[in-house]
Amino acid sequence: MELTYGQRLLALAIPRELDPHGNETPATEMLVAARLLKKIRDCELDRYALATASCVQCDLGYPFEYSLDDDEFRASFIERVIIPLQEDYDAIAPRR
Repeated sequence: MELTYGQRLLALAIPRELDPHGNETPATEMLVAARLLKKIRDCELDRYALATASCVQCDLGYPFEYSLDDDEFRASFIERVIIPLQEDYDAIAPRR
């Protein structure tokens, strides 16, 4: 998401995602990510949106040690993130 928007998530926070004094809370980053995820779902390619949602919502299966050293996690990450992104890339920038 930070690559998509070119900023850190906390820099994209709006007032309702902060405390009454305008400071971040422990929930701020997730609130920003959830809001931006909806925007990505509406504006970006479906597979990119799915890959982003899988990362933000940790929707890669359970239980995992969230590490690419864990075989099950790595397989799920490849299936839910890498392959959809590769398919989108191939669709918009086909090899010649």
